[in-house]
Amino acid sequence: MRIVMVGKTGVGKSELGNSLLGRKHFISQGLAGSVTSECKFGTRTLRQGMKLVVVDTPGIFDTRKSNRDTSKEIVRCIGLSSPGPHLFFFVLKIGRYTKEEQNTIESLKDIFGKQVMKFVIVIFTCKDTLEHSNTTLDEYINSSRDLQTLLVECGGRCKAINNWADQMHRSNAVDTIMVLVQCTIADNGGNHYTGEMYAVAEKALKERLEQLEAEKNKEKLALERRKREIEEENKAQKRRLDDEMKWKRTQLEKEQKEREKKAREEHEKKQNELVAEAERLRQLRIEDDRKAKLQQDILLQEKEKLKEEKESERRRLEQRRREMAQEEERLREEEERRRIEQEELEERRRLEEEARAQLEEERQERLREFEKQRKEKERIIKEEEQKLQDSRERLRRELENNDGFLNKVKKFFVSAWDDFCSFFE
Repeated sequence: MRIVMVGKTGVGKSELGNSLLGRKHFISQGLAGSVTSECKFGTRTLRQGMKLVVVDTPGIFDTRKSNRDTSKEIVRCIGLSSPGPHLFFFVLKIGRYTKEEQNTIESLKDIFGKQVMKFVIVIFTCKDTLEHSNTTLDEYINSSRDLQTLLVECGGRCKAINNWADQMHRSNAVDTIMVLVQCTIADNGGNHYTGEMYAVAEKALKERLEQLEAEKNKEKLALERRKREIEEENKAQKRRLDDEMKWKRTQLEKEQKEREKKAREEHEKKQNELVAEAERLRQLRIEDDRKAKLQQDILLQEKEKLKEEKESERRRLEQRRREMAQEEERLREEEERRRIEQEELEERRRLEEEARAQLEEERQERLREFEKQRKEKERIIKEEEQKLQDSRERLRRELENNDGFLNKVKKFFVSAWDDFCSFFE
């Protein structure tokens, strides 16, 4: 059983091949450029004893090779899957089905011919994207009319796989794909894509490439013709520029001579003006010297006068300083006297404060003593009252027991009352 995987760069063909083989065989690094640059194959023996051959091809629109070289490399897969592949896996990545991916499918049909669609199964990678968005494969396909058209062309054969799932889920997905593979081979009567089919496709592709080459040559001739026209235009423009430059150079030389003549005349005129100005300045200098000497004499007289006024002002200031010194001495003596009086006043205040504090302390001491005596008298009175109460209670009991004691009680009460009154006297 021979399978060839085709598709554009970066859709995960190599990782799909690893999933089909059940081991890491093809290199897949997840880079922006294509890792597979030439056709490679791997084999695996299925449970039924059948040998599975998987061929990995370069990505269409490989970032490092021309589409023509890539097409030739893909055609080599026919030799690796000799005598011919049973199926082609058109590998697409779950996501937006863009114009570039549609061009990829058209390029594959151009290479292998439209009859290749009966040998095609569309495999969608990154199935986990559908699971994360809670979308089924049918809903994803129905969202794009172009995808529906593609699946109609290949008989509706498609499956999805997550090449990064765990071993169990990946094995289940591979088993489902292999069941579809066997059914498709059976529907094709066990036939495979042959070299004769490729010969027809290669002829059509060759004609298309020759047409493209002719268009390219035609464009090249048009570019060369346009280049010659531009060169002629540049030469004519250069001649015009040279003539203009020559005329401008002549004009500039003429203007330069006129400017030099005018400059000489102006220089001579300015020279005469400078001589006259020098004579005028000499006369002015003489007059200034005379005025300066006169001014100097006046300044000397004023200087002497200022010197005398300055000396008079100095003597006046000296007298004023002596008077100020005497006044300052008087103020210092007055300040010292006031300071001494202030200290004496503060000392008297301090002594008065101490005397008041001492008197207050003595008063507080007498109050405390008086309070102590008062409390002591109250305590004695309370004790006497208690004794008196006890005596009354005792007399009451004695009176109840013996009326003869009445006179004795009266005498005791009168005696106690006299003692109580004498205590407070």
